[in-house]
Amino acid sequence: MISFFCPFCKHVLKAPDELAGQSIPCEQCKLDIRVPSPAAPPAAAPAAGQTSPTPWWKRLLGRGESHAGG
Repeated sequence: MISFFCPFCKHVLKAPDELAGQSIPCEQCKLDIRVPSPAAPPAAAPAAGQTSPTPWWKRLLGRGESHAGG
């Protein structure tokens, strides 16, 4: 079951997983709303001894590059 908000009236809607991607009318405001995809399962944590990749912005900041003019 997928739970989501109507983007127009903020009413909470529930729809079966098989309706994902289809349009249904909101129970409250009657406007057509597309049912979102079911939430993806959370990503697995890295196994022991493995490190997660460093985000690009941390790699950039870690270089010690100075952006000051001069």
